[in-house]
Amino acid sequence: MVELKLSIEPDDTVLARVMDAIMEVHHYEEPVILLLEAWASRANYDPNRDNPHRWWNNSRGLPDRLP
Repeated sequence: MVELKLSIEPDDTVLARVMDAIMEVHHYEEPVILLLEAWASRANYDPNRDNPHRWWNNSRGLPDRLP
């Protein structure tokens, strides 16, 4: 089983195109599709991204690099 989650704008034309694409490539005659209208959060693009104290800018908490 593969679960695919995607977000699209609330537009019937866009939804129809997405559904057509899924039906075209799915290997069963009729896939199980669950549609939900929901709010989704977006990352807060912080202008202070270069702050050396952020975890992504220091070596703490990051996995060791492979050679």
